[in-house]
Amino acid sequence: MKKMAIFLVFPQLRQTARLKRVRDYVLVYGPHPSQVARIHPSCALVLSLCTGGHSAMEIAWLYAQTYDIPEESAIETVKTILTRFPFALLLLPTRDPAPIERYSPKTFLFPGSNSTFDSSRNEPFEVPAGINLNLTFACNFRCIYCYQVVTNVTREMLPLSKCLSLAEEASTWGVVYFGITGGEPTLFPGWLTLVEKVLSCGMTPVMTSNGAVIGSSPSIARRLSVAGMERMTISLDASYPELHDRMTQSTGAFPRVVRAIQYLVEAGIRVVVKLVLTPINYADLEDFIDFVAGLGVEEVGISFQEGGATGSPANFLHSLTSAQIEEAGALVAKKARLLEGRCAIHPPKPPSLAWTDGVMPCGSLLMGMSIFPNGDVGICDKLPNASEFLYGNVLRQGLEEIWNGEQLQRIRSRTVDPSQIDAQCSSCTRLHECRTGCFVDSFNAAANYFAKHPDCGGPFSDPGGATPEKGQWRENSCN
Repeated sequence: MKKMAIFLVFPQLRQTARLKRVRDYVLVYGPHPSQVARIHPSCALVLSLCTGGHSAMEIAWLYAQTYDIPEESAIETVKTILTRFPFALLLLPTRDPAPIERYSPKTFLFPGSNSTFDSSRNEPFEVPAGINLNLTFACNFRCIYCYQVVTNVTREMLPLSKCLSLAEEASTWGVVYFGITGGEPTLFPGWLTLVEKVLSCGMTPVMTSNGAVIGSSPSIARRLSVAGMERMTISLDASYPELHDRMTQSTGAFPRVVRAIQYLVEAGIRVVVKLVLTPINYADLEDFIDFVAGLGVEEVGISFQEGGATGSPANFLHSLTSAQIEEAGALVAKKARLLEGRCAIHPPKPPSLAWTDGVMPCGSLLMGMSIFPNGDVGICDKLPNASEFLYGNVLRQGLEEIWNGEQLQRIRSRTVDPSQIDAQCSSCTRLHECRTGCFVDSFNAAANYFAKHPDCGGPFSDPGGATPEKGQWRENSCN
């Protein structure tokens, strides 16, 4: 944003954006865990003033008066905040005649950390932003691209009562995202009750389902809507039954998945359809986009297949060719333009991007935890059986005790220990940003969790230059 342009916009906090105080900082976050940042309370005060009824210049003046700082300095600060969080803000060209005041600025008048903007993800969150609760490893599909461990055939599950208490404990602690996952989470008895509990605790449930159970009755979608569910992701990878059977290695489930989407849309829930593009469904891409848009789906997220846990089907599936990847990107861009305002099409990210392209690993080691059906806690849904990355059990310990425990500290320390990691990583100036990258990808490429990440363009000696902007992280596909 140019200096003069700040006079011309009227910022408004999006309805999907939220602000939450967690101890001495504030989280600004959207509906998905990829949209979260720690910010100083003074930054939250600026965001609270973004009602659509104040110009950016007026907000800067209020900011300067509140903190008794020079107006020029306040202008620069406000400009930075307004451009930092596009997922949270709309920049309206004119004043909103009915401004939306969602947060009182007084809420954020408390001492915070010295950092002015979002804290670096080089350091752990005091409270994890999100928790993934793997309800079950069971699934009624056997998708050809599944990244989970196929040998996890145990039917072990936590009691529903424990799941409900975990939701309450997480909310009280300050967690904002509560992932409900698996396997297929709707196979867990009482999953609806858990979703209702998460919503009643004020957290954002993050859930992806294959839709087979939800499509069995419209009452399920209605119950979710009454509970306050605003968004649901449904996994669908084909526009016709025969291809769906082949992709999921199941029989006859396609109509139920389609009904699930229809029931959710009719219940007023925003449906996001997730498509994994492989050589098998590649030719169906254009028809698929048209098909789901016709069902009333408001968002389509398209991704290329990714590597999975050791032994997962994803690691044995052929990849798309470079020409197919380029062609798919062009097709998705065209469809996104044609469907603009009706259905948002999120294009696939290339399956391999070097750090020089602005890609950074996910932050699950520092900002989230995964709980498995036996109660074990680890850093990633793809590592349920890797003892190196397990650091507690919710049947014996509380969440805060686990997060602050010695086991997790040792794991974090190991990721930056020169004697434990790749020699190139130990000499890299970005080591504390990535901690050797995705451990699963490294293991699949080199049989070593702490090897240099296969997509890394380093080691780097200059922390400036090509370094991606702070907070620009690759989305964690497990969420």
